[in-house]
Amino acid sequence: MLHEEARRIIKTILGDNINFEGHFDLVFDSLKDNKQRQLVEWVKECKEGKHIALSSDKIRGLLGFILRFRDTNLRAILTKKRMNILLLCFWTNTNIMRMKEAN
Repeated sequence: MLHEEARRIIKTILGDNINFEGHFDLVFDSLKDNKQRQLVEWVKECKEGKHIALSSDKIRGLLGFILRFRDTNLRAILTKKRMNILLLCFWTNTNIMRMKEAN
């Protein structure tokens, strides 16, 4: 699946108020098919209330969902504030994160 198709499917699930930020296209296209399907399914499950949202203590009305693939350093964050929805997909360097935690 290409990122254009994923964007279309996700817009069908969440509506036209979604924005895709970060390097969504690049990251999505680099995923294997099963990870692409898993990401789209996760978005659907978030919409259906199957995942617990995190809320912000500082920003009223902000809800967020975080997806972390166990076998890669991919993170996806889905946020909603009022009618605005944002989906970020990005790679993290877990080795750098571990080094920072050690210090």
